[in-house]
Amino acid sequence: MNWDAVEAVASAAGATVTFAALVVTWGALRREARARRADVARLDRQRQQDEAAEAGLVMFGDPEGVLNSGQATLKLTNFGNRPVFDVRVRLVRDGRPIVLTDGRDSDIPRTVVLEPQKSRKITINAPYGEEPFVAGRVEFRDSSGRLWRRSNNGPPRRLDADGNELEAGGREP
Repeated sequence: MNWDAVEAVASAAGATVTFAALVVTWGALRREARARRADVARLDRQRQQDEAAEAGLVMFGDPEGVLNSGQATLKLTNFGNRPVFDVRVRLVRDGRPIVLTDGRDSDIPRTVVLEPQKSRKITINAPYGEEPFVAGRVEFRDSSGRLWRRSNNGPPRRLDADGNELEAGGREP
């Protein structure tokens, strides 16, 4: 019997098995990496939804305004379990901040904090004749330092440090 041939066949078989093991291991690592990325993305989406849900607990009541009074009153409530900070309220119409043309200020000073489970009534200058038809926009910083904007109790939107809205996922557009 030719032992050199047997040794060559055995070496080739060993190399083939080793190569197959490497291919299987590489495939398993790729699947695991893909599953890990999917888990991280899922957890990130869940975190973002949880953050937005907490921000969504800062809400306005229906604006109250007497026609031709030049003012509207908004009730802002923090239904959450954490305070919000640097609260800024503006009036909006059709999703855009109202700019009064008669020289009155349409903005109020920032409120330092709105405690959890508390409300605050805010009276703000409004366009004459449109007081009952305006809506509120609130911008605030949550307890984790994230900036948010919410218009007319719509979905909360994350803001960057300059007050620009971020894309879903907290990234700049």
